Amino acid sequence: MTEPQDSAEWDARYSEQDQLWSGEPNKALVDLASELRKGRSLDIGCGEGADVVFLARNGWDATGIDLSTVAIDRAKRAADVRNVQAEFHVANVEEFARSHNEAYDLVTVFFFHSRDEELRAAAMRTIPELVKPGGHLLVVSHGQMPPWSKHHEHEDGSPRPTFDITPESEREELRVDSDWHSVIAETRYREVTGPEGEEITLSDAVLLVRKPAG
Repeated sequence: MTEPQDSAEWDARYSEQDQLWSGEPNKALVDLASELRKGRSLDIGCGEGADVVFLARNGWDATGIDLSTVAIDRAKRAADVRNVQAEFHVANVEEFARSHNEAYDLVTVFFFHSRDEELRAAAMRTIPELVKPGGHLLVVSHGQMPPWSKHHEHEDGSPRPTFDITPESEREELRVDSDWHSVIAETRYREVTGPEGEEITLSDAVLLVRKPAG
């Protein structure tokens, strides 16, 4: 399946099934959240809200944004079912940054990809603006796409550049300068099962940086 890109495409993708994701928070977040001082958090591309709910249940003032109205409706229901207070908005990151003059102690971005490289680059440049001085930014991205993904091709079928994301390339994409301290910058590996039952190892680029206090 081609990676959805706009609100309508993501709504259509979510509407194909009752639940798109596992409902469990990302492992990197679970591993790292307890080491950070609690405060206000923002999850960009929050999907059905598992990471936002996890943070809210663990004492954070948690907010999530996503392009999909369907996903945000599910995220709100997930928070209600677990009796946690969390805030959700349908918005892309640039719209949200313009309309909310706020900064966060923790901004999280999990598997934020687009078939439009320029669109993704513009969004990534905006994300650091949302981090409070002294706050943290956690970005986890696919190091490479699985072989069954259509993310390798443009809409016209022409090949895209080889998908090769590293913590260092994500730092460059974010345009965070050397004053931002790298707390974690590493490639992590995980075993996954493909649609035909095939077992492969995928890599994730994990980057946790701290914004200078000012």
